[in-house]
Amino acid sequence: MQGERIPGHALGGLVAVLYLGYLIDRVGPERSLALQYAVGAVFVALIALVAMPYAILLAAIFFSGLTSIGSQTGANATCGALYPARMRTRGIGWALGIGRLGGIAAAPLGGLLLARGLPPKEIFLSACVFAIVAAVTTGLLALRGTGAAAVPSQS
Repeated sequence: MQGERIPGHALGGLVAVLYLGYLIDRVGPERSLALQYAVGAVFVALIALVAMPYAILLAAIFFSGLTSIGSQTGANATCGALYPARMRTRGIGWALGIGRLGGIAAAPLGGLLLARGLPPKEIFLSACVFAIVAAVTTGLLALRGTGAAAVPSQS
């Protein structure tokens, strides 16, 4: 354990919680998280498409973690405000479960794709598709109203 360091993407996810709560309070969860997911896709695409010096690559990895891991953390925290009281625990459970499944499946799927000869560039770009889908669907939540106030609570 001694001498271990936190990987850049995980450090980015830790730093995200420091500003994301403030951003969610000011702009709203839907817009904040949609922006986070979209910017995350950009940083992952940069890692895939642009040959960068090592220090710049580390910064891109940090910012990809800041936006992607931070988005997931913010989405989990926001679920409490988005679901009505009568279904809040089920909604949060599903959100966390689906997020965990993606986290568990990502490494074996990446390994399988590498073993099948898919270049790392294309694997990174396929991850961008999921981030873009998350950005669009989260952004669409903003069209339905303003957070929990749009859904009547029966508690």
